[in-house]
Amino acid sequence: MTSNAPATTASTSRARRRGPQARGLALAAAIAAASPSHAADEPIADGQWRGSAGAALSASSGNTRSSSLLLSADLARLTEADKIGLGGNIQYARSEVDGRKETTAHQIGVFGQYDRNLGPRLFAFGRLALDRDQIVDLDLRTAANAGVGWKLVQTRPLRFTVFAGLGLTEDRYGAPQTIDGEVGRSFRRTTLLLAEESEHALGETTTFKQRLELLPAIAGDEGHRARLRADLGVALNRTMSLTVGLISDTNTAPPAGRSSTDTGLFTGINVKLGPS
Repeated sequence: MTSNAPATTASTSRARRRGPQARGLALAAAIAAASPSHAADEPIADGQWRGSAGAALSASSGNTRSSSLLLSADLARLTEADKIGLGGNIQYARSEVDGRKETTAHQIGVFGQYDRNLGPRLFAFGRLALDRDQIVDLDLRTAANAGVGWKLVQTRPLRFTVFAGLGLTEDRYGAPQTIDGEVGRSFRRTTLLLAEESEHALGETTTFKQRLELLPAIAGDEGHRARLRADLGVALNRTMSLTVGLISDTNTAPPAGRSSTDTGLFTGINVKLGPS
């Protein structure tokens, strides 16, 4: 499982136009250390919690003023028999055009996943994700999935895993919404889960990670969803890295008047958590 919640979004599909004199501020640091930097460490099955936390801030001024902040964290506990993963992120953005202020992003998401090894490569998993998005008046999305995974490649410089399973998703809105011709506050669907994730060591200090999820509906409303997370990290030392990445979420049956796809780019700082 790879969460890799992004450090911040620099632009989203909801963003408004920017003036020609826009200036960007990025939360970034470049702290060198005498000890060598490493792009990716091999997983250690010792029962210790390890992970990372990220943060970034951007701002611009001109004809349009805007600011955005995103905080993220993910942790994992790995043993010879199983793995527990936890993560979450908070994203907030505002813009001001001609004196009119508007919130353009206000999202919170958390997840938990448990993997139980059935063999050297095969494992069973259960995953629960909770999301809230005030921009589209989504009070709570609950998505529960279970299935099996297969570790196709698990050696440096590449780790690649595939997943398949079934899931149930429920969306609860704060006001009635029209979705796929139906009006209501609550919508449910049964979905397939088809996913893959990988981690590539592109040298001693550079890592590329990505996770793609496809959630085609097989019952309930006909909304199909897809989620892509990808980031490129450059290690500054053993604990800190600069990150640039991409987020894309697609929902083929969004509430009436809403875009079906949200896409964002981000830059920021990630810090490793836990023992080395």
